[in-house]
Amino acid sequence: MLSALLVVMFSYGGAELIGVAVTETKDSQRVIPKIIKGTVWRVILFYVLPILIICGVIPWNQVSTEVSPFVQVFSLSGLPGAADIMNFVLLTAVLSAANSGIYATSRTLFTLSQNGEAPKAFLKTTKKGIPLNGIFLTTLCILAGVFLSYLYPDLILSYLMAIPGFTVLLLWISICSAQLKLHNQYTGKTGFRVKWFPYTTILAIMALSIIFFGIYI
Repeated sequence: MLSALLVVMFSYGGAELIGVAVTETKDSQRVIPKIIKGTVWRVILFYVLPILIICGVIPWNQVSTEVSPFVQVFSLSGLPGAADIMNFVLLTAVLSAANSGIYATSRTLFTLSQNGEAPKAFLKTTKKGIPLNGIFLTTLCILAGVFLSYLYPDLILSYLMAIPGFTVLLLWISICSAQLKLHNQYTGKTGFRVKWFPYTTILAIMALSIIFFGIYI
């Protein structure tokens, strides 16, 4: 179960990109709280509820490892073309995740370059402020990953799922720790407050740490 949580972390990764998008968001004090609340409801609607349905329809030992459980459920329903539609939805989701990764990585490289922690070449932008070199490097890395997964599918795919899972764990632990440290230093009025702070943040750090170290057990 603990090893499966690494894949879960990989799947849930990306919510932290809301913080990256703040600098390019107009009226962020009003917009960001709505986005955060919407993200929570989407997780419940598109992850938690479908998993409950899958567990209620398919016995745990009959879930296929060859196709998506969502596709398997729609195939069992007997609806013509439902599995193909679900595959299209999943492909769209993957492309959306790749697009988010390109956005976040290119902006992070730009910020690192501003702080002198990355080559100055990543400071180059278009007239609209798009960091071209960061996008170009990220795209090359994605293409390299696709090529390697084609050559060594069994080996590369497991690494491509494990590495982001560990990264998301460390990133979320760092975000929670930063909030604990910097919360009292912030004097401005925020548009979104974490309920029951600092207990919820401490609980999150403990849960994430258990997953991180439990994987090695």
